[in-house]
Amino acid sequence: MITNLELDHFFQDIFLQQKNIKDIVPNGLQFEGKLNIAKVSFAVSATHDVITKAIENGSDALFTHHGFFWPNDQRSFRGAIKSKFQKLFDSQLNIFAYHLPLDLHPKFGNNYPILSNLKCKNINSFCEYGFMGELEQELTIDELEVFLSKTYSRKATLVVPPHKKHIKNIAILSGQGTSYLPQIVAINSNSHNLKIDTFITGEASEWSYSMSKENNIVYVALGHNNSEEIGVKLIQKLLLTTFRDLECHFIAEDNPF
Repeated sequence: MITNLELDHFFQDIFLQQKNIKDIVPNGLQFEGKLNIAKVSFAVSATHDVITKAIENGSDALFTHHGFFWPNDQRSFRGAIKSKFQKLFDSQLNIFAYHLPLDLHPKFGNNYPILSNLKCKNINSFCEYGFMGELEQELTIDELEVFLSKTYSRKATLVVPPHKKHIKNIAILSGQGTSYLPQIVAINSNSHNLKIDTFITGEASEWSYSMSKENNIVYVALGHNNSEEIGVKLIQKLLLTTFRDLECHFIAEDNPF
């Protein structure tokens, strides 16, 4: 058993290095519910369905990557917003949410751990919110697909340029990362030493197909939701090993996007 404020402090300590990140949403305890927490659910987004399932399985708290208070959210408690928050007030379910701090965390994030698991070296920041690294040994496209299938819940969509057999330098930016593809093209054009040949992201755009092929870049679209399960699951694993008596449960949404 742990209190909601103790758990809040625990998360604050984890994300201490990212506390000054400029984000578009507040991070941390977004909805203060019941004091004592014995069971925590984990999910990518605090949707109505996820909140309902967390309440139904008896959770006292929900940890997500996508929480509340987005810039485009409606500013009145009507319709779906009212229904969602009514559930929270009735159940007193605590909501913890970490957005960019989770994307950027080197140990529990959505991006850096992927490069670590691929045994990349020289891992550096990429375009503010992502990372890039160099494989110790080249991978074939087939080997990359096997790794992706073992790492993520859903099958990835790959765009492979003609005659591309191996990859060496990878950039990864989960979620809405496709808009940074032109920057990879620019980096490759302006550098004699560094050539990013693989880009892993979440959401895809129509134009990314031709741009990646024409610039000899392997493009991996995982889907936004799928690309950001990683960090949430790593936090879940951390809580299970830190608080042995805490019950944890991951809620997977059937979200293909």
